[in-house]
Amino acid sequence: MLSTYGKITFKHSELQPVSRLYSLPPIGVGTSYVESLTGYITRLAENHSVSTGQLFAQELAIRLNRPYLLDKNQKPISNSLISKFGRLVHAVNGMDQTALDWAALLEKLTLQTDLKYLTMLPWRDILSRWLLLRRERAWCSQCFDECRETGGIVYEQLLWTINFVTFCTKHQIKLISTCPYCNKKSPIFNTQARAGYCYRCKKWLGAKSNAKTYNSLNRDLKEEAEISIIITELLALAHVYNYNAHKENLTHNLLYCAEKMANNNLQAFARFLEISISSLNTLCKKQANVRLVTLVNIRKRLNISIEMLLLHKISDEQVLPEVKIPFNLNKADKIRILKTALKDPQKPTLLEVAIKSGYSETGVLRSVDSKLCKQITARNLLDKPRKIGTVKKHSTEIIEKALKCALKENPPPTLQSVSNKLGYKYISNVLRRCPALSKQVVSRRHKYSNKQNKKLEESLKKALETSPPLPLDTIAKKLGYKGDSTLRYRFPELCIAISARFRKYKPKHQLISEALQSALTEIPPPSVRSVSKHLKINILSLYNFNSDLCYQIAERHSRFIKESALERREERYEEIRKVVRELHAKGIYPARERVSKLLKKSTIGRRDEREVLHEMQISLGVAKKNNKQ
Repeated sequence: MLSTYGKITFKHSELQPVSRLYSLPPIGVGTSYVESLTGYITRLAENHSVSTGQLFAQELAIRLNRPYLLDKNQKPISNSLISKFGRLVHAVNGMDQTALDWAALLEKLTLQTDLKYLTMLPWRDILSRWLLLRRERAWCSQCFDECRETGGIVYEQLLWTINFVTFCTKHQIKLISTCPYCNKKSPIFNTQARAGYCYRCKKWLGAKSNAKTYNSLNRDLKEEAEISIIITELLALAHVYNYNAHKENLTHNLLYCAEKMANNNLQAFARFLEISISSLNTLCKKQANVRLVTLVNIRKRLNISIEMLLLHKISDEQVLPEVKIPFNLNKADKIRILKTALKDPQKPTLLEVAIKSGYSETGVLRSVDSKLCKQITARNLLDKPRKIGTVKKHSTEIIEKALKCALKENPPPTLQSVSNKLGYKYISNVLRRCPALSKQVVSRRHKYSNKQNKKLEESLKKALETSPPLPLDTIAKKLGYKGDSTLRYRFPELCIAISARFRKYKPKHQLISEALQSALTEIPPPSVRSVSKHLKINILSLYNFNSDLCYQIAERHSRFIKESALERREERYEEIRKVVRELHAKGIYPARERVSKLLKKSTIGRRDEREVLHEMQISLGVAKKNNKQ
């Protein structure tokens, strides 16, 4: 039996035999507020009076039998499997193979035929998976409270699992992702999952318990509300979406609008849609699925319903927005865009203004009017002032005291480190106030550095004479440095000489050549692969090192394998002859079945073995030449 979702078919025969669970109908199919598949599993567990973890682990996961639900011993893991499955559990509501598997299993168990609409599977051929689903739980507490008060079923909505939805269109409030009692976030699914309750502290998440966290709709929420409304349109159309359409309708509609509104100028059309030209090109060529954010932008700018965009092809009767899209912006247009941005209450950055105008950089706008651009930048920074560190002010006595202490320290500190300890970023603050003491600190540090450099130089010269030669990074670590960059900067010539000397001395190469030579005399002859494993070197590196020796080793090993096979075959033939003689001596006809039972290993099946048996039967006079045993 096969279930077909889109282009992919799922074999129910892969699932283990199951007994039917209680047939629980899903909630909200065909509406914007459809239930999520993870929420459906939670309700299914509650209806069977078991915990979600028990149903998930002991009933569903065992029957699904997928690699990501097995432990190290390839056995289904216990109730703790959701913690292991936590990275993938959000995909149960998605549009990939994981969602396909779980929807098919639950449909078979519950005899429901519309569980695929509890996931994003209907849109798998047109929507991109990029940041589509959130990994943490979000909810509208007023929705929970409304279901409870009206005597309805409390459930988790699929809309809440989508990453770009942050607003409840029904109650005009933002979604919540943090419990108001324990102040913790929860995953999409959990072993103790229960709709309307916190997975951690088990308290009710209704509107009455945390009404203070909600505010009425304001300007900042309008854009989030608009995005949520568009996505609710998408979910409501899932049950009527035609899989055969794929991206053809969207591509046709975009090209039609580009022709009517921008005279086939895709760059100007992409500027109008506020999407990149590369995204528009890939959609028009049907090379990739559309991201949900891009689809929302297209829907807002064209003012065409999701149903018309995806399910139908726009005709001449469709009224398109009357917008004049500038193909090539002249100087007056650019100045007008800058002046409009100065009056925009959102206070956009100059880069945002440039991107909306179809430019990837701000240089085009700066070249037109630099003063307006500076005003836009300054206006944007009013709400986001730069953090300027406060400079500490010390008296001259404190600075002198710090410098005198530095003159006694060993090893001598730098003037920069002394300034940093006092809270100054630059040494000029200390040098200007106490010039004499500062110069003493600098000269003392300079003498110390010269001594250290002489010691380092002597150590590097000794390293040039050591045997065996050491690599430069090893020498640097012995001298107390993390890497060799400091040594290369101070003593470039010595470092080059040390590196060149080490490159000439390659002790590992000697080991490789000795191992290859010994492999030519070993008994039994080893393969090149076994030599590479013994040396812990890639087999291709061995062939690059000495291909002639490697080919000799491979040929010797191949010859040994063939000779060993011939010897085993002769032993097999001799065993067959021996068994045939014994049966004949006892007066038993040496049929193939009888001979096979007395052999040490498998039965006689090879053609050459049957020929040996037939020859022995002929030699003993129990068969003729034309007989085929």
